[in-house]
Amino acid sequence: MTAHGHGDGDHLSRDQALGAISRITATIDVPVTADIERGYATDPAGVGETVRSVLAAGAVGKPSLPQPPASTLRGRP
Repeated sequence: MTAHGHGDGDHLSRDQALGAISRITATIDVPVTADIERGYATDPAGVGETVRSVLAAGAVGKPSLPQPPASTLRGRP
């Protein structure tokens, strides 16, 4: 999957993702969830800020999927 010409996996900046979420939620009339990758942050406080910003942008939530450490994914497709 691509967004703005970027593949999946933290390739958009937080601001780019929030901008896309805002444009989508302003355009359609259905609930929107947002895949915010790994929270666009390196610490819990930063992830919290991202979640608050996603909700402020109009999304109703985010998927909650476990993310294994990147080091465990080496060599996997």
